[in-house]
Amino acid sequence: MWAADGDWARRATRVGVVAIALMGCETRETATGVLVDVRSSGLTVVESIALRLDDGTRRDIAIGSEIQRSSHPPSGGHLREHMVNGDRVTVVFRRDGAANIAISMEDGPSVRK
Repeated sequence: MWAADGDWARRATRVGVVAIALMGCETRETATGVLVDVRSSGLTVVESIALRLDDGTRRDIAIGSEIQRSSHPPSGGHLREHMVNGDRVTVVFRRDGAANIAISMEDGPSVRK
C-alpha cells in the first residue's frame, strides 16, 4: 500500500518539476519594423501596436505590464511620432497563447540612406 502511495508521490513531484521548468522557459522573440498602428486609452497608456516587418507581414503586439512598469514606458504620442516618420522600432515580446505581449521596446536600426 505505501509503495503505491510513494510511486504516486514521486510521479506527482516529477510532473510538478517539469511544469515549473516549462513555465520558467519563457520564449522571447524580437521583431523590428515600422509602426502601422498604435492603440491607446489615453495620453500615456498604450494598449497595443502593429508593426509592418521587412517581409511585409503585420505583427500585432499587446503592450504588457512589464513594459508599462519599465523606467521608460511607451507613450501614444511618442509612438505615433515614430509611425508618422516611418521610424523603425524593435520590440522584444513573449507569446501568451495566440497573443504577442511586449516586454521591451526601443528605437530600431534606421534603413534610410
